[in-house]
Amino acid sequence: MNQGPYTPPVSDEWDAQPVSPSAPRRAGLMLWVLGGLEAVCLGFMSLMMFATMALPPTDRDKLIQEAAKQYQVSTEAVSRMFDALPMMGLAYIVFGVLPGLALVVLGFLVRKPVRWAATTAIVIVLAQAIITGFLLLNAVASAAMGGNPVMLTAGVVMFGTPLAIMVYTLTRLFASRKADTRY
Repeated sequence: MNQGPYTPPVSDEWDAQPVSPSAPRRAGLMLWVLGGLEAVCLGFMSLMMFATMALPPTDRDKLIQEAAKQYQVSTEAVSRMFDALPMMGLAYIVFGVLPGLALVVLGFLVRKPVRWAATTAIVIVLAQAIITGFLLLNAVASAAMGGNPVMLTAGVVMFGTPLAIMVYTLTRLFASRKADTRY
């Protein structure tokens, strides 16, 4: 009964790592947090942009003149920016509020665990993390070029915090996909 030399079973090194059975619950919780923050914060920002457009013309002109005086630019440039506010508000809704609400819904499915929901959430969060990373690099570069430490700090806090939350959520989502052994 000689079967030859012993050969260990072939397995991937990553498959040997133990995965917590609570990984889908943690991933779902992080999706609720991330999606809720996106929906609330970006929804509020879009509402503020639409509300600015609803100002009476005299108040709007006064606001444009004050902004032009404060930032030392022409009133025409500020007026063009104000004219773009509805499109910016719509962009916040399309690229922030709707994906945020989708992440909240996917959070419920990831807790089950449903593998396609985790994969869909990974795609959404990864796309948002890449965009946020570019925005962080832009904020840091422009603040460093201008030599303004206040703007540097504001950029890092404004874009670095959501990026850190997104990266942590991605780690939880990958662990959730690994814990789902049904597929």
